[in-house]
Amino acid sequence: MDDHYGTLSKGQKAIADELIKKDNHFVYLNIEELSSDLGVSTASLSRFIKKIGYENYSSFKRDMQAVQHKALDPSMKMKSFLSGFQSDDDNIKSQILKDIDVMSSFMQSLDMESVKESVLKISRAKSIVLAGLGISKSLVYFYDFRLQRMGIKTKCLINGGTEFIEALSTLTDEDLIIVISFKREYKEMVLALKYARENNIQSIALTENAQGNITKYADTVLHVTRGPDHALNSLSVPMSLSNALLLESASHRKEVIYEHMNKIKNLNEDYFKMEE
Repeated sequence: MDDHYGTLSKGQKAIADELIKKDNHFVYLNIEELSSDLGVSTASLSRFIKKIGYENYSSFKRDMQAVQHKALDPSMKMKSFLSGFQSDDDNIKSQILKDIDVMSSFMQSLDMESVKESVLKISRAKSIVLAGLGISKSLVYFYDFRLQRMGIKTKCLINGGTEFIEALSTLTDEDLIIVISFKREYKEMVLALKYARENNIQSIALTENAQGNITKYADTVLHVTRGPDHALNSLSVPMSLSNALLLESASHRKEVIYEHMNKIKNLNEDYFKMEE
């Protein structure tokens, strides 16, 4: 787009400007979806794609996905981070301050309606399925621990491929599924949400990708951020939101939790008696 910007029409420059603002999240959309999002016709978008040197939208989309995957490569991020990092107290404080800045920005865009919907779904659920791959597994484990303490039956889908598909097939409309997926869209997560929608299973998605299929298929979407795409991001924002979400959900089911904690207490007492 930079190379051809000077040759673009006024309308085409507007398209280019909007695409740049979207931070590459558009790479998961088909041409009709992206045209609608941009407020232009598919014909106008198609002409723009050809103007910047692509044969068609498919080749443009493949190229953009390849660029994004490279940018999200964790090994590249780690090398870039470590090359300019020297361990000392100031750097440690600097990393914490970066998280605070990201958190402050996130708070201004927090969708409280989606948060309230999620709280009600979680607090009323008897069985919750937690799905996440890659770095998202760490959030899955956190949810699993907290939800079990709340007396909610959980199941974790943290392995891809055939194992994931077989476990997914056991879900029923009595379950709630929570999918955690950041910038990289694993096809297992998209499949899980499509399956949930087709089988009347309630779903919540925690995601960074506001334009992708995760957002498209989930019933309730919680948008989070971990910082710039090129940076080695932390989990401070998604972890903080998750913690607040689960605590608020717990406040809606106090009696159930008290009863469940008494069961744990009694089991612990029996367990230690067995060691005597």
